[in-house]
Amino acid sequence: PHISDLVEQMREFLTQEADWPTQKESIIVMLTDRQGHTGRLERTDGSIHDYATDPLPDGALLLSYLDVSD
Repeated sequence: PHISDLVEQMREFLTQEADWPTQKESIIVMLTDRQGHTGRLERTDGSIHDYATDPLPDGALLLSYLDVSD
């Protein structure tokens, strides 16, 4: 699947804001800019996830998420 389709599947967990297209674009840019990122994501269902992205030498991207809600 294309990255935009994957991000669209996560929409209900990521935002309640009216400007979804801008938020979606910023997520896609973060995932495709070939830089590593870390952060904390507070989902709309109340769960909290720490995430890390790591670009791989073959052009792929490793994503890891850890539920830290407790």
